Amino acid sequence: MGDKIYNFYDGAQNVEHIDTQIININLPGNKSVNKEQSTNEIRPFEDAIPESLRIGKLYNVWVNLKKEGILDENYRLAPGIPHTAANYLVTCFCTEGNCKWKPFEQFWGIDKLKDKKGEFRIDLKDKINSIFAKH
Repeated sequence: MGDKIYNFYDGAQNVEHIDTQIININLPGNKSVNKEQSTNEIRPFEDAIPESLRIGKLYNVWVNLKKEGILDENYRLAPGIPHTAANYLVTCFCTEGNCKWKPFEQFWGIDKLKDKKGEFRIDLKDKINSIFAKH
């Protein structure tokens, strides 16, 4: 497999690497093909978040949601976060940032997110409320 190339940024805690590797696939008859293989990529905020969701005054909210484990390193929903919590998050974002639902649905890959209302862990709801209250 190809070598990974890492970029280190001064003061940054994340490591970013190129998102593809070239791998050699051996086929029957001694034929081989080079193919690009995607890898998990940790990207900076400006590259990870779609422009329509980069609401300046809510930058710290995105960062704190990531720090608290609600979002992953690429600002997507962390494993185990229910769609009902995602619905609540977007409701908070739209209330505070005057944004639309559709970009969140596309970014997080959740169809009809606006309809996913319901209950979820109260400690998670309290954590979300605390993050939005601090901005």
